[in-house]
Amino acid sequence: MGIFLDGLHSYEVVLLLLGGLLFIVLTISLAAFMMRGRPFGTFLPFFGLSIVMMGFPAIKSVQYKDGVLSIDKTTAELQKDPTNATLRDTLEKRLAQLADRPPSSAQALTAIARRSLL
Repeated sequence: MGIFLDGLHSYEVVLLLLGGLLFIVLTISLAAFMMRGRPFGTFLPFFGLSIVMMGFPAIKSVQYKDGVLSIDKTTAELQKDPTNATLRDTLEKRLAQLADRPPSSAQALTAIARRSLL
């Protein structure tokens, strides 16, 4: 679970957990309403809300991991051709996108440290 949460802010982790909790509560409530024969149409929009709450941090996590991988690749290319200004600018832009994310994995910290040496 720690690998999945790498690069997520604390509010994104809370959003993920609350979205999961909301989904579980809605599922139980939906089952109870269906067994009693009550109308359950008002629950359906909240399922969408819980999915969005869980999906947003998941998308951010995948973007973070892809960003670290692209920094690794661009750094390797820049080490082969250190005079290439286009690669240097591309690397700076990608690093700026990840600057506000909290890196906790060794791979992310290594990628950022390797970039600072260039």
